[in-house]
Amino acid sequence: MKFQNSHFIIPLKKLTFSPINCIPLKNTILLFAFIVFSTFSYGQISESKDIIIQGKVIDSLTQQPIEFATIAFQNKKDIVGTTSDKNGNFKFKIPAGIYTIKIQFLSYIPQLFIDKEIAIDTSMGIIQLVAHAENLDEVNIVAETNLVLFKSDKKVYNDSKDIANKGGSELDDINNTPSVIVEIDGSISMRGSNNITVLIDGKPQFGLDKGTDMLRAIPANSIDKVELITQNAKYSARGGGILNIVTKKRKGSGLNGSIDAHLGVPNDNGLSAFLNENAEKINIFSTISFNNKEEIIRTTIDQTYFDLIGNPKGIFEQIRKDENQRNSFLFNIGSDFYIDKNKTLTTSFLLNTNNKNFNSNLDLNDFDAVRSLTRSAHRNVKDIDEISTMELFLNYTSKFLKEGHQLSFDFKFDSTVSENAADILENATSPVFENIIQKVAKNQNLDNFLFQLDNALPLSATKKNEIG
Repeated sequence: MKFQNSHFIIPLKKLTFSPINCIPLKNTILLFAFIVFSTFSYGQISESKDIIIQGKVIDSLTQQPIEFATIAFQNKKDIVGTTSDKNGNFKFKIPAGIYTIKIQFLSYIPQLFIDKEIAIDTSMGIIQLVAHAENLDEVNIVAETNLVLFKSDKKVYNDSKDIANKGGSELDDINNTPSVIVEIDGSISMRGSNNITVLIDGKPQFGLDKGTDMLRAIPANSIDKVELITQNAKYSARGGGILNIVTKKRKGSGLNGSIDAHLGVPNDNGLSAFLNENAEKINIFSTISFNNKEEIIRTTIDQTYFDLIGNPKGIFEQIRKDENQRNSFLFNIGSDFYIDKNKTLTTSFLLNTNNKNFNSNLDLNDFDAVRSLTRSAHRNVKDIDEISTMELFLNYTSKFLKEGHQLSFDFKFDSTVSENAADILENATSPVFENIIQKVAKNQNLDNFLFQLDNALPLSATKKNEIG
């Protein structure tokens, strides 16, 4: 407990004593004690007054707010603090005093203010955190790497380091990647745009579904990292950029790998194995996986229609239940042949099959403006889809004396076959009973050839000339 010093000065020339007005000594002592206690109490109240601290935390590069940043105030006795909201703002109260202030967030360089005196309400303004970039050298031995690394042309998410990605498929893991969202239909968006290019080990994914089904079949334990590329001359980045999935291989010498199995309710079952054999002149890698997954989705829609002047003219209700089942199988085998220390020839073969069995039941009701039923129907939709993809790949890479300077040639052929059959049965019960039957059949074949030459030449530590 801390007290403020109090001083009392009594002018002697104004003091008068008389037998009649003289205050007894006991009362004088009590009066003096009361004055001192009151002064001490006033000091305590002044000292314990709370100070309002506020500010905003943003990314120094993108100028976007950072949510859940930690703001900590520490003095000799304790630590107080808070976190920023979704807009990067924070506001809280602290006692007046001298503090060491630290603002930090995962993968950013902390901001530190030492011995800052806080005596009045304070606005710290906009606090910019700088992303932490770390260059990893293959010859360095490190205990651990950051989950997210920031580089000049891309952001790297170390998929294999995230314990949340144990089990499941690569599509599940992509949904955990910062700035990336996987929709319920499997479509991928990055930074709010779904117009992106998906690569696996630098190879573009074509096919009839832009590689979505293949991503569902790739086991999570075979993925090393995910790269979010913003600039690249080798592949023309469309509106949303490039998403490159890098698989594991050449991890150590000899035979290594992993086996993974998972179970879930509703059914989310899978078994996968990743094997790698690395010798002096050749590296052989392979992945095999099988997945079975069921999804149950319930949807309710209640819509009211209005005319041009705002009066209700009709109501629509829909109750829907979707039972979706997916089965996938993937087999991949390949090799890296080391011609010499600077030249590598890579070949691979991949087979992927996907079976989708979707069953939807819908109750549909139409009402007029006063909610009188005008039409009622039940609709059942069965949709079966069979997709198979075969892929052949060849790559030749030659490295030059200057570190980072390399020339590569890629050849890729893939063939996708899709067979789709859908049956739609609608039973109307009001105003009249009627059955409506529709059948849809669709067969598609798609072949793709890719020839690509790429030359990368570093100009400096931060600049690179790439022609592709």
